[in-house]
Amino acid sequence: MSRPLQWLVAVFILAVIAAELWRDSIKWLFLCEIQWTGIAFLLGLPLLACTTGRALLLGAFEIETWADGFNLALLLTLVAASIVWTAQIELNLAVYRLHEPIGPILLPCVSGITLLVLALLINLVVSHLVSNPPGRNGCHHREFSWGPIDFGMVVGLMTGIAGFAIGEAIVWGLQAALSSNLPSPFMDAVSAIQSRLRWLPPQFRDGYIGRDGNLIAESSHLGATLLLLASGAVYFVFRNRSLAPLSSLGLLTVVLVWLLSGFAFFFQAFRIPTLLPILVWWWLSARHPKADHFYRIDRIESAGDQPGGTAFSNASFSETNDPARRILVVAAAGGGIQAAAWTAQVLAGLQKACDADMPGRFQDSLRAVSGVSGGSVGLMYFLAAQARGISDTTVAAEVAAESSLDAVTHALAYDDLCRAFCPFLIRDIYRDRGQALERAWIANASEADGYAEELRNATLNSWTKATAEGRLPAVILNSTIVEEGHRLAFSTVPLPTKPESEGFFEFTSLYPNRDISIATAARLSATFTYVSPAARPAAPGQQKELGKVFSAPALGHRYDNLHLVDGGYLDSSGITALVALLRHELLINPRKTAADKLPKQILVLLTNAFPLPRQQYVQPHRGTFFQFWVPLLTLFTVRSAAHNAMAQRELSLFKEALDGVELSWIDFRFESAVEKSASQHVADEPPPLSWHLTRGQKKAIIDAWAVMAPKANQVVEFLRTGKMPPSAL
Repeated sequence: MSRPLQWLVAVFILAVIAAELWRDSIKWLFLCEIQWTGIAFLLGLPLLACTTGRALLLGAFEIETWADGFNLALLLTLVAASIVWTAQIELNLAVYRLHEPIGPILLPCVSGITLLVLALLINLVVSHLVSNPPGRNGCHHREFSWGPIDFGMVVGLMTGIAGFAIGEAIVWGLQAALSSNLPSPFMDAVSAIQSRLRWLPPQFRDGYIGRDGNLIAESSHLGATLLLLASGAVYFVFRNRSLAPLSSLGLLTVVLVWLLSGFAFFFQAFRIPTLLPILVWWWLSARHPKADHFYRIDRIESAGDQPGGTAFSNASFSETNDPARRILVVAAAGGGIQAAAWTAQVLAGLQKACDADMPGRFQDSLRAVSGVSGGSVGLMYFLAAQARGISDTTVAAEVAAESSLDAVTHALAYDDLCRAFCPFLIRDIYRDRGQALERAWIANASEADGYAEELRNATLNSWTKATAEGRLPAVILNSTIVEEGHRLAFSTVPLPTKPESEGFFEFTSLYPNRDISIATAARLSATFTYVSPAARPAAPGQQKELGKVFSAPALGHRYDNLHLVDGGYLDSSGITALVALLRHELLINPRKTAADKLPKQILVLLTNAFPLPRQQYVQPHRGTFFQFWVPLLTLFTVRSAAHNAMAQRELSLFKEALDGVELSWIDFRFESAVEKSASQHVADEPPPLSWHLTRGQKKAIIDAWAVMAPKANQVVEFLRTGKMPPSAL
């Protein structure tokens, strides 16, 4: 955020506080704490998406269809309406709840509603700008355009306003009806409620039942009930429907505003902040075994079919039938969906370039791949196409660039909300935003013939067999163990693990006779904070055991409770695992009987989608608050610098250790390519950290690959003549 904008925000906040002090109403702000939080969310989200949170939040504002625009405007309008309705009800009844006169309040008066409308419009404008980027219509400057998306937003906004008017009419109609003679059954129901609540102490009845025993403000409570039911109906209507990410967040906000406002009204009489009892309940819910997140592992009945078993012990991924004995290996670095799309684009582009001159040569020469984070996802898509026998692997690049963020936010609004506050209602322990991400990856591939089926059925065990049969290269997808800090490798070749020296485990060494879906392994390798959760393993038979509330689940081994996250925490390049595999294959345990088939030339293909560390944190002035986040900033910058230095050092040392084997590498770095492409303006933007690429970012992937022809030709030349390219990182 620019310094002038920071000053502007600070002055605005101080002006609001000064106005409230002048009106002597700031002491009543706690009455609308939930509503103010909702307004802060509506104002803060687009502000962060355009400034410091651009990498994580901007993709949530892009919409693609008329229906997306309609749903977005409708749900954001319902958020604003919910804030106004709940504020009106709370303030109308506060005098009965607190038994003292309430002073002037900023919300929901004209100035407060104006602020709310401004927040709503800012969200819609940002969504319009993100969905209509410069260059979309062939020009590279911002121009106003009116399309189906904008028309959908206008219709949705008008529908939301009409819904607000209907809600106001409902409350007004209730007030008129309650002031007239009503049918006796209704009055009998009111009397029954009064009689059942009279025994409660005053602090529980105030605001609901008057001290004379009569129900007060029936219209407000009944109106709130009807509007809550209407909002709940909207919530359940969209349960099985696809929503744009921001629409899901808006829907979640509507529900939370209504529920939390009800809690806030009750606790006002006790002068207890609403956040306190919510945190207590959240803490208690977290004690439930099902509050944790799980990934599925299945039992392998035959030990001989297990990865690392005898069926695979004699397989050598590095053996080649090429007389020249040249092989390719890949290290796919992390970086979210941009890394996934870039990795798939590079590999598909290289295969296409090689097949044009030497059909099938690229696939035959590709002997090992190692992926981290988004790079693992890109490898998953490319290798699934190869396993399925899809000749045109460019479909992998197209699918890898498709958004999955809508599935994540939808699961956050439904499944994970229930897991956080009502875990005892969970029936499927695997259903969360992590599983939703996996299913979205598979669904994105549904248009290709058999592609989605391959992804759906692919497991570590099945791909291990494919590696042993020579249909796939050796595959390593890297994750990180939260509790121990070690690397966990999902590998299709046996890896002798020595954590005390190597610093990593292999999946089958921790979980013998177990199998895991490739999509799940890729998701665990790409588990970035907040987007997908850290998870621990659970077999299908453990669901009943996890339902025990007052006893901890029986654990067969301490490894059963290890949580996995992004492999990039330990190594963001994928080079560490690849070098360890090659070192074991070529130096520690060379296969003497197949010495004539071991490679004589190795070319390492590096795919890097994240930019190198820049001087973005160097500022001419730092204030007091800078000292508070210096430790975190230092950890982050040291990590980035250390990973880059370690990658270069590992490759260089391994090259020196090889005897009789030539080693070189080519770095396919997105940043350097996009700076020379037609989408060079994207180079100045932070790479997305959510699973969404905007239209401009998708185009940048294609444009960046177009300028990579010289490096692609180096790979073709290597396979044809054995000419080694110069190594440089």
